[in-house]
Amino acid sequence: SWATPVAALSFRRASLDGRSALQTSLDNVSEATGRNEQIQLITTQMRDGNLFYAIAVVPDDEAGAYRSTFNKIVGSVDLMD
Repeated sequence: SWATPVAALSFRRASLDGRSALQTSLDNVSEATGRNEQIQLITTQMRDGNLFYAIAVVPDDEAGAYRSTFNKIVGSVDLMD
């Protein structure tokens, strides 16, 4: 099954290495475990037009514990294009 947006086309403006970015959350059910999971996605456009994105997939009931780690990873990204 495909992940579904938490709210239809719900996204927020964000920053990734000082660039404008979009971030969203999606819900899914893991095919491996049958548990609900949360997907965090952030994306920005590179100078050549390609997209850079980072994705985190975590069990829904543990999402709060991983949120700061994902934000730290995103905050450490240094795009060299």
